[in-house]
Amino acid sequence: AARGAQAVEGTGGGTQAVEGAQKRVREARKKVRALRVDIEHHEKQARLHTDRAKRKQRELDELESEGTGGAPEDQLNTSARAPKKGFRCHGCRLMHSGITSAC
Repeated sequence: AARGAQAVEGTGGGTQAVEGAQKRVREARKKVRALRVDIEHHEKQARLHTDRAKRKQRELDELESEGTGGAPEDQLNTSARAPKKGFRCHGCRLMHSGITSAC
């Protein structure tokens, strides 16, 4: 009868095991939540980078189509530090958008 009473009240030797299991479950849930947030962040960054890459490609296509005949690919200064208004021309060393064969 005494053992039955202990089981009903929730006292006795089993409580530590239950508390340990609950702690593990809480930690696992915390880890899952953190991983979901991390995954969401990385997916958002990937979308952002894809959009940015598409925009840059469109910009490059526009610049190439503006030029008269176009310049060799290696003469295009497409470094990340190039200002937004255009590229430094290898012929005249001035900043302008588009490729002009006159320089």
